[in-house]
Amino acid sequence: MHLSIAPTDGRPRPIVFHSQLRPNGYTEQSRGSLYAADRLFSDKDPGPQPRSLGAASATSTARAIATAASFPLEAIAGKTDVTSLLANTSTIEHLIVHDVGQANFVTLMGKDNTPLARFDAGWPISFNGRTAPSSTSISTEDIPIILSHWDFDHLHGFYRFPVTKSSTWLTPVQALGPGQAKVANQLAASNRLLGWSGGTLSVGAVTLLDCNGPQSSNDNGLAIMAVLTSGKRALLVGDASYSSVPSQPHLFDFLVVTHHGALFSGAVPRPAGRRALSVISVGQGNVYKHPRDQAVAQHSNGGWTVSATAAIFQPVRGDRILGI
Repeated sequence: MHLSIAPTDGRPRPIVFHSQLRPNGYTEQSRGSLYAADRLFSDKDPGPQPRSLGAASATSTARAIATAASFPLEAIAGKTDVTSLLANTSTIEHLIVHDVGQANFVTLMGKDNTPLARFDAGWPISFNGRTAPSSTSISTEDIPIILSHWDFDHLHGFYRFPVTKSSTWLTPVQALGPGQAKVANQLAASNRLLGWSGGTLSVGAVTLLDCNGPQSSNDNGLAIMAVLTSGKRALLVGDASYSSVPSQPHLFDFLVVTHHGALFSGAVPRPAGRRALSVISVGQGNVYKHPRDQAVAQHSNGGWTVSATAAIFQPVRGDRILGI
């Protein structure tokens, strides 16, 4: 789409909230009006083509931008690269689901509270900025980051936390927009990007699960299963519906609920017992109205104790620890 956005001129036009990339990310929001919208192209649905010369020129430019925003092919990794990256994840003691507001950021912790790896590195973008905490417990260690998918609320910490720029990111190979491609290309230029699309792979105590849902970033990214030193199992799926996660013949002791408590497809993973704990990474007052009552009820009825990083089911917001 080509959108013409300008300040409101007093005429009845659709309202548009938009955010431009700043040095610290997409943190500032502007309000304007939509003056015009033209459909340029779609790889999935050819549809009607623009007829005017101006629209045709815009289509050519848009296709060039889309091509430039593709995933860096030189960063696609093999099994050896991934195994080497995650070699230090053989002894996971517990997980920290960080309170990052309406976003997702989990740290896998080893002995003596040593951070081993991260699952997502999110931070709220502008229109959910009010959900961000005033401070965080994110450590400064340079450890691998496993990205569930290329939505900004799962990777926006790239602009918020300096350590993420010096970390190596293991990510799904997905279609990118210009904003995501900017991050991917910066990581690839410093040899800190590994793209994985090789299916299920177990390394140490972590099993990478290559999600196989519809062609959307939520459902065809990466999930992980982590086996703690206690023998308990945790499942982290990002925003993937449970129907998109490769099936596992396991009962789980811990679960980071899909998509911040949004509605989902598929059966809720089976808990290992009455004390099985699930956490929703969510920001109270977010514009999506997460978590949804129906999603919470499905997890509760499925046998899970449901908690959240926001002050929704607990007296106060904050990090939630799984495994201690």
